[in-house]
Amino acid sequence: MRKEISPLGDNLAVYFGPRESTITIRSYANELVTVNIEYFLKEGTPPLLTLENCQELEAEWANNIGNGCKTVTLPAIKRGSRLDVYYVTSDERLTEYDIENKVFDQRSDFQHIQVVKSKTFGNMLVLDGLPNLAESDLVYTESIMCRGKEDFKGKEILVLGGGDGALLHELRKEDPKKVIMVEIDDMVMQACKTHLRSVCGDTLDNYQGDNYEVCSS
Repeated sequence: MRKEISPLGDNLAVYFGPRESTITIRSYANELVTVNIEYFLKEGTPPLLTLENCQELEAEWANNIGNGCKTVTLPAIKRGSRLDVYYVTSDERLTEYDIENKVFDQRSDFQHIQVVKSKTFGNMLVLDGLPNLAESDLVYTESIMCRGKEDFKGKEILVLGGGDGALLHELRKEDPKKVIMVEIDDMVMQACKTHLRSVCGDTLDNYQGDNYEVCSS
């Protein structure tokens, strides 16, 4: 392992280690110290450091520094993989999913539409990089419609959006007089009709039925 000359004096140190790894240690005026380890990991190859290894190092550093020091170890951020496993929420938080396959990936006139398969959540609709609905999200749909609290029997209902078909499919079971759903992007419905069928059932096979109608551009 060798140390490189720091352009910021004593505030930054860069080391090069085994397996072409780069270790960057930086200190800040508020006494914060960050340590980042970067290296390329070929799929199927054991990591240079496991999370457990890093936690052991963290504990050793904390003991050497003293009780007044707070330390935190974070899991590895994986970049450049075949499948995207990270998604940014609308409030700019990073989330990681156990994505194992991409089953649909196209751009419509309105947005980037993807359906990816998660080991935990099943097929999941992703629009412009934002997860929308997964096969395991029935409780989410039931919460939106307040199932068990609202009586939809004989009612006329308007749904704006909802291209995954889940809400419309569940509302149809409540014996409404008529449900009209307005969705701007037909490609979303076509993708969900095929890849999220456990969510929308046969509702999107036809855009008009006995007690519902789908309006799309």
